[in-house]
Amino acid sequence: MEATGRSVWSTVRPMAQRRGGLLATGALWAFMPCGLLYSALLVASLSGGPVEGAVSMALFAIGSGISLGLAPAALQRLQALGNRLRKESGTRIAGALLALTAAWALWMDVSHRVLAGAGWPERPACAIVAPMEQRRRRVGQPITPEEFEELTDEQLERLVPRAYREYFPGKDFCADGHFYLHDGTARSFFRGGFLDE
Repeated sequence: MEATGRSVWSTVRPMAQRRGGLLATGALWAFMPCGLLYSALLVASLSGGPVEGAVSMALFAIGSGISLGLAPAALQRLQALGNRLRKESGTRIAGALLALTAAWALWMDVSHRVLAGAGWPERPACAIVAPMEQRRRRVGQPITPEEFEELTDEQLERLVPRAYREYFPGKDFCADGHFYLHDGTARSFFRGGFLDE
């Protein structure tokens, strides 16, 4: 990969050194695939309008320009720090980190084996992860009987259009997932509307 990059640069370098070559090289550079740039373009295209998209891309350009401008100085400082650490104690620090990582991995394996041998049930990996959020429900959206049983009165009331909320008697007074309005019509949670619709 590095050899390919060097061969491409050896071809492009003479062009960049000519008059106006930097501008041409920069224009060609824009066609190089860059995941970060295309992600910014996607965000800009979804921002709601041409002005918002232009502002989004301008902010991306400012942020990229600052980071690219500071990168050479930061790299030189990191190289100097790395060289100093390597001379002094960089190898010892790297070895200590490697030893700590190995000790942690061994401890995790041994503790799981000891707990399994003692009869403790092994926790599935999904138990560590927070439960997924339930899908967002909108006013008038139909729900299943299972969802009706799981939801609270407050959550069910939010599914009823505002004009009919005062008639919602509560979950315990709904027969088969519907309730009656003042004019005798029945509103169903399972249909997301009136029973006779």
